[in-house]
Amino acid sequence: MSMMSKFLWFVGIVLALLTIASATGWVLARTLKRESLVATIVNLNERINAWWWMVIIFLVSFWIGPTATLVLFGFISLFALREFITLAPTRPADHYALFAAFFVLIPAQYWLIGTHWYSMFTLLIPVYAFLLLPAIAVLSGDTSQFMERTAKIQWG
Repeated sequence: MSMMSKFLWFVGIVLALLTIASATGWVLARTLKRESLVATIVNLNERINAWWWMVIIFLVSFWIGPTATLVLFGFISLFALREFITLAPTRPADHYALFAAFFVLIPAQYWLIGTHWYSMFTLLIPVYAFLLLPAIAVLSGDTSQFMERTAKIQWG
């Protein structure tokens, strides 16, 4: 079985599951009218609709080509890191390191994927970024709770 046929099978299964979920949500919205369940069913249907949009965006990027898919995943990585950093305890001294992570390392990581330099891709984040980001953070001079902040930024 070729890679394209495996991908088409996968897409077909995902679309079938979303269709079943949408039909289930539609039936539940039409049949259950209890006050306690209405909000839950609305939430379920909104999540199913969000999944439809995610699948459509992914399929469109795949259809456009590998560069569009790479850019899409780059933006997804950027937004995911942004959401994570909003939850992590940071100080103004960490902002230069975070700037490097957002605007240097993530684009470099996806550029390495795009140029098929996989040996460097596998080393950039776990080796170079984990050495570079604390070094940038310590150059700011704020050493209060440095190890705790660095560990939470790098490892969660």
